[in-house]
Amino acid sequence: MTDQGASYNLDLSAEAFKCILPEEYQRKFIENGIRPDGRKFSESRSLTVQSNALSDTNGSCLVRCGSTIFICGIRAETAEPDIQNPNQGWVVPNVDFSPMCSPKLRPGPPSDMAQAMSERIYSIFQSSKLLSLADLCIEPGKVAWVLYAEITCLNLDGNAFDSAWLAFISALESTTLPIAYWNEDTQAVLCKEGKRPVRLNRILYSFSYGLFKGKHVLADLTEDEEDLISENVTIMHGSDGQLAHVSFAGSNILPDILSNCIALTHQRYNHVQGLVS
Repeated sequence: MTDQGASYNLDLSAEAFKCILPEEYQRKFIENGIRPDGRKFSESRSLTVQSNALSDTNGSCLVRCGSTIFICGIRAETAEPDIQNPNQGWVVPNVDFSPMCSPKLRPGPPSDMAQAMSERIYSIFQSSKLLSLADLCIEPGKVAWVLYAEITCLNLDGNAFDSAWLAFISALESTTLPIAYWNEDTQAVLCKEGKRPVRLNRILYSFSYGLFKGKHVLADLTEDEEDLISENVTIMHGSDGQLAHVSFAGSNILPDILSNCIALTHQRYNHVQGLVS
């Protein structure tokens, strides 16, 4: 009985220490070369990728990264093309953080975080030319496909962007469309039997890092770690073996730190590609 009581008090003291002095709590672990959840600095959490997780969409994917969970469903609709791009369709990503995914979130309109992430995903997708939008055109100037990507966070425990992007790009990769054509006689879209896949020019994966105390590079941050870290690096690695985007924030992101993150990205890419394949 005495041993059980001592163990309980020890656990309670550790939890109280974490709540009262979270940065000091983190530092104690880092000094010993380990993170509070037992991972090495460069180690990612367990990752699972489940394509076609939803039955009522044109494409979908469920991603679990540790306790962070995102699901993306692709819904295809037809619309008249933009007058400036009459032979192109659209891809419209929208990120939503359910109020149930984190105690920090409240019901209401889309949060600033959700809007910023939606814009970021759209910007990277457009600039990377991952998909030829002309492939979404059914009849120039008349009708094209619009792919609405609803990216929903079901549980949030850090590293939201990497997980949301992986769910989005994997859902796109699994998307199929009806074989549609424009009928001049009826002035309407008709469909043949069968479906065709959406073909991506290449795949990009996102890998993010945080810099603790200006020198310790940590991969795949948890929410507790993100609350203590303001300096970060995100690297997009393509299936062609090239780095597509590198972004960072913080005055301590020096060339040697960036080189370390790039080296880690090449290692992590092979692991993620294996899971998705």
